[in-house]
Amino acid sequence: MVMLYISFKIPWLAAKFVLRGRDGKVDPVRTQRVFTPQASQAIADFPGLIWKVWAISDDARTGTGYYLFNSRADAQARADYAKKYYPRDGLFHVRCQICEVLEDCSRVTRAPIDLPANPGITPEKYAKLCSEHRGIDLAKMLFKK
Repeated sequence: MVMLYISFKIPWLAAKFVLRGRDGKVDPVRTQRVFTPQASQAIADFPGLIWKVWAISDDARTGTGYYLFNSRADAQARADYAKKYYPRDGLFHVRCQICEVLEDCSRVTRAPIDLPANPGITPEKYAKLCSEHRGIDLAKMLFKK
């Protein structure tokens, strides 16, 4: 079992006009509207995924994702997808790190690691994944009428 950590920078304009409230801090309601149910479901259905936690900094400039995967191959497929498509979505400084999970210690601290995983990645799923884009379009959100 492995954990994938992805972090990325969000452009200033998107953070200011799309993700933050008048007080300059991230607005969870506005931020969650950016990610359509279809985009969220696409992540939920990702091969080998057990769960994902979404996080964003107070100023909405840094986004992070914490993913628990059944295998390193599944986590690597998600990292490859992020490195390829996040920059196309207008996100930058995409960083991915895969770490081994210490399962026994994690169970003691009540981590939900015994949930079932999605079926794992196959060569066919990997090829399809790397040829399709199901992300967000920050420019469209900024300039929509």
